[in-house]
Amino acid sequence: MKYGYNSPDSFSRAFIAMHEVTPSKAREKGISLKAYLRVTFSLSIKGVVEMNYRIEQKNSFTVVGVKQRFSHIDGLGENVGKMWTNTPQETISQIAGLGNGLVGVYSGMYEDNTTDYYIAAITEKDFPKTLCKLEIPSLTWAIFEIIGPMPTAMAEIWWRIFSEWFPTSGYEHAEAPEVEWYSNGNLSSPDYKSEIWIPVNKK
Repeated sequence: MKYGYNSPDSFSRAFIAMHEVTPSKAREKGISLKAYLRVTFSLSIKGVVEMNYRIEQKNSFTVVGVKQRFSHIDGLGENVGKMWTNTPQETISQIAGLGNGLVGVYSGMYEDNTTDYYIAAITEKDFPKTLCKLEIPSLTWAIFEIIGPMPTAMAEIWWRIFSEWFPTSGYEHAEAPEVEWYSNGNLSSPDYKSEIWIPVNKK
């Protein structure tokens, strides 16, 4: 009734048509759903482009790689991009060999307005002392699926997560690292797959 449906059955049919799962199934962890911001009319229309995401519980895991500390006020995205460009390919390959692909991890917001960024792999293997490790605890994650060339597609979803998804999702950001997951493949391909993992708590 709250959302304008005359019966539970009519609501369920509409829900299944949109999300391809039942409302009760959607309560389970790991189910992929679609998020839309409410359509608003001003100078532009927002909320008409879907965001594919799922809520998933993950056990604790370790990431291993290289890290740098950046200001999260001045040019964070640009500086992270330079870090990826300037890290030697042999180091990237060494890190990738520790796990299944690469992740980028933002960890910590410090009093001097800085944050650590890791180019890393999720791994349980032994690793060289030249690399750094970060332990990430068991958490609930909102995992956003991205299809499109880097870095444009990921940058757009980062913006939409905080401007569109959080205000309407019923979740809040947990105090824990954020993860960018990168698949193997051509980063400039329009079909390239990546993900953003955001730690969340239910409000």
